Amino acid sequence: MRAFLIGASILALSACSGSDDPKDPNDPSDPNDPSDPNDPNDPVDHEARDYDDVATAIGASVHLGDVGAMLDMMVISHGGMPTDVTYHGLVGANVHHASSVRDGVTFDFVYHCNDNADAIVPQCNSTVDHSHFTIKVTGSAAGAEMSGITTKGVFTVRDIDIVKPRVGGTNALDFIARVNNADYLFSFDAVLDHVRFEPSGVTPLSGKIDFSIMANRSRNNVTRDFAVTAALVFDGSASAILTLDGVKRYSIDLATGAAAKL
Repeated sequence: MRAFLIGASILALSACSGSDDPKDPNDPSDPNDPSDPNDPNDPVDHEARDYDDVATAIGASVHLGDVGAMLDMMVISHGGMPTDVTYHGLVGANVHHASSVRDGVTFDFVYHCNDNADAIVPQCNSTVDHSHFTIKVTGSAAGAEMSGITTKGVFTVRDIDIVKPRVGGTNALDFIARVNNADYLFSFDAVLDHVRFEPSGVTPLSGKIDFSIMANRSRNNVTRDFAVTAALVFDGSASAILTLDGVKRYSIDLATGAAAKL
């Protein structure tokens, strides 16, 4: 959930001079031309703008939260420890605790690994069958207009011993954000569905994240409450495809979180 990087889209239109037709779609004084960005009488498409803002928020949250946490789980499940994660020891019988602070946001991991008989083993390594994680995320993202971040997720990493690790689980995220001159209260419920990695990979090879989103938006003293469903699909490339309500599509850059309309 780092910086919000999507910009406002500007449409460039070619004007035809010398028209006296009041309904001429190229006449900037014609209020019936909603595609003319220079016509002050044109109505604003608030719904389209809100979709862009939601895509921006998802890109940011996936960049800092979901993908980063999945990469941490990959490393830990194979017996390693990410360089910026601190191991704190045991909190139960073969149950471990570790944490990290990134950009002002705290990630807290409680986890254990299991063998093929589903017994909890003392240590995680590349021979275990699967691992279980509870992750809490709190704080405000430095350098991004996001605050009040609270997250709790429960995840399982499977197929570790056959070198095809995949992540599944659920995550609930609430945060406040300033996106494109609008103030938002967001509540995300996310389901990670078979998100597969190379053991040492940095981007998902396949799988998806499904989101159910509730949003409260305030822009120019106008408030709107709305809901969005979203699906983010991974294909092994540096970007993932986000679809909102089955109709709006965006490309999400996994390295930056930036959202680009398709």
